[in-house]
Amino acid sequence: MTVPTLYQFSEALQAPDLFFRTLGDCRPLRDEAGEVRLVRTSRFAETEIEWRGARYLLCFPLSTAALESVERTAARLGRLRTELLTPYLILRGELSLAGDPARGCDLLLHRLPDGGRPLDRCAAEFPTDVLLASIDRLEKGLAAIGFSHNNLKPENTYVHPSGELVPVRYHFARFGSGDDAEGFASLRRYAVEQGGGTGSLLCDAAPAEYLTGSRFPGHLYVGEISDQLVRIADREGYGFVDTENRPVIAPQFLWAADFREGRAEVQTPTGMGLIDKRGRYVIPPHYEIVEFNPFTGCSRLRSGGLWALADYDGRIGTPFTERYIEENEYIETK
Repeated sequence: MTVPTLYQFSEALQAPDLFFRTLGDCRPLRDEAGEVRLVRTSRFAETEIEWRGARYLLCFPLSTAALESVERTAARLGRLRTELLTPYLILRGELSLAGDPARGCDLLLHRLPDGGRPLDRCAAEFPTDVLLASIDRLEKGLAAIGFSHNNLKPENTYVHPSGELVPVRYHFARFGSGDDAEGFASLRRYAVEQGGGTGSLLCDAAPAEYLTGSRFPGHLYVGEISDQLVRIADREGYGFVDTENRPVIAPQFLWAADFREGRAEVQTPTGMGLIDKRGRYVIPPHYEIVEFNPFTGCSRLRSGGLWALADYDGRIGTPFTERYIEENEYIETK
């Protein structure tokens, strides 16, 4: 892997469509002066971006050793089924040098919790007892999956609007080794010192994703009711049950999205695909990315870094191209 200079990374952030293979339509966060916010950590330089309705940390390796040190963590997280951690993946050859796709640099993309903010910026807005209870749940949850963050501190812990905590920046994380006891102790001290006192949040008695859990027992994870089906995860993988907790699609996927308009994206060992409500593949799981839009019925597909569009029945209506195709363009169905 070629590692460009930090200046080249900064330059690419000014024109993502010219320098990024996948993130060409991202929007880097800017300060009041209009400058891209770039922060250096011990291993990476990072900036926050918005991409397709979600927020991410885009991390630039300061050396080849930086990415080598997190490759195992990224690979393991890609196979892990948990709602405690957010996606953390390496984008191979994402940053092209001098506009030359043949010369690329790997980048690290880390999803930020929806609506979340760093604990050190919002602790006073949450009751202390809510924060302490969330810290307890996070500690038990991470211990159950054998994950050690190894760098827990307020700025590396985001708070969901419900008060739940989500760690970020897994650059020092380990599976089956490490000890977060000191990190969790420091988070508890911070919550006591900076939290908003005692009491419960008026806006949230419990997060929505936990409300369905008691109605659908026997699963490792339970989502919300969507399209009259509920996404669940068991030891065998992700699957779906009906509103009476009766199996509809057996747990089998590495990951699955909620059903919307009769379709759901799924991840398998061979790639992403799209299924109907009987579990049949509308789009076979052979693609790097499948994005279904329930409003238009279109799916964007990426294969070998190239994009195409498919219709509601999975028929591909455009050639695969390097350009990210807009949905309002004509799709020829066969």
